Amino acid sequence: MVSKLANSSGFLNPEDLLDNLNSTFIKPKLNGDINGQGAINLLKEFEEGKYWIDKENEVYISKKWADETDEVDVTIVTKEALVECKNLNGNNLGNLVNEIIKKYTMEGKLSKALKDQFPNHFGKISISNTTNEFYNLNKQQIINKFRQELLDQPGGIIKDKLIDTIQELHFENGQGRIIIKNTEW
Repeated sequence: MVSKLANSSGFLNPEDLLDNLNSTFIKPKLNGDINGQGAINLLKEFEEGKYWIDKENEVYISKKWADETDEVDVTIVTKEALVECKNLNGNNLGNLVNEIIKKYTMEGKLSKALKDQFPNHFGKISISNTTNEFYNLNKQQIINKFRQELLDQPGGIIKDKLIDTIQELHFENGQGRIIIKNTEW
């Protein structure tokens, strides 16, 4: 995958590949653990970038902007969009969605200038745990489960905040990629 990205004209920051790989595999706490969470997260960012490149978009992957204060998993230049990627290991999907919302709304996470330059905000959640209750759900089942169990529930997700913040929430599960637009919640 790395060589495909490096050779793609749609990948706009190949010069960052080595730094991204080194920061994941050379950190003393990871000791090159290819199965560690940092490695899995970086792989998911690469996969997401490749997904958008394959759709003929120009992207930056795992890019640090503005003196490295703005770290974005995937920046889709042709869609003026930012993508925050998460990997669901356990069962608390609501927490991950709230983390994505915070990335775009919490002071200090991303600069106003970057959010203004890329006004479309997407989220991507990979559900690779086959025992997760969302792993085999289709689009309508995910929407229904969100409505019944997560949206505007105690400890859940504030529906208006989700709708106002994330234009598209992408899920990758046993059914493949599922895209839910903010108008579908």
